[in-house]
Amino acid sequence: MCSKVINNPPSLFLMDIIRFFQEALRLKNTKRTGWELSKVPEPESVADHSWGTAVLAAVIPLPEDVDRDRLVRMALLHDIGEGAIGDIVWERDGKQHHDIGKKKDEQEKAAIKILFNMIGDDDSITLVTDYIEQRTAEARFLKQLDKLEMVFQAYAYDDKTDPRILDQFWESSDKYLTDKNCREIYEKLKSMRNS
Repeated sequence: MCSKVINNPPSLFLMDIIRFFQEALRLKNTKRTGWELSKVPEPESVADHSWGTAVLAAVIPLPEDVDRDRLVRMALLHDIGEGAIGDIVWERDGKQHHDIGKKKDEQEKAAIKILFNMIGDDDSITLVTDYIEQRTAEARFLKQLDKLEMVFQAYAYDDKTDPRILDQFWESSDKYLTDKNCREIYEKLKSMRNS
């Protein structure tokens, strides 16, 4: 994990941790772009979203091939590169812009390498890269939780803005939610929204 603990004198490693954490804290001030573009008042930050996704990862029933500890850690870190590159929207109004998505992925992978190399944490580079590239069962399930958390947030924002503006977030999430439990939660929220 953090190999610099052994290789560096403690005072140097402490400065690396401080710099790393200062960079990570930028997510608290990075607003979620989709909500901003939809004119949601006081939109959540990327850190808010990551926390919500991690809570879902900690409590939702899991498919057999998903390791909870790895999933929760991935959920906490999955958007950490956005502190450096911003929250780039590549899917809007039901349309996916794959060229923007590819560029975002490359920028994010470069950002996480710089960030985690500060503390010599190759494991986290692998973990977040797995998510970006959707290489593991945890990464694929986390993508569903990422979208499910977005639906919870859209549901919460219905009272703050015109709900029709938020329909796109529900529609975007719908196609990702294939897990039985995620699907049932989505459908229940949707029925609550429409009642």
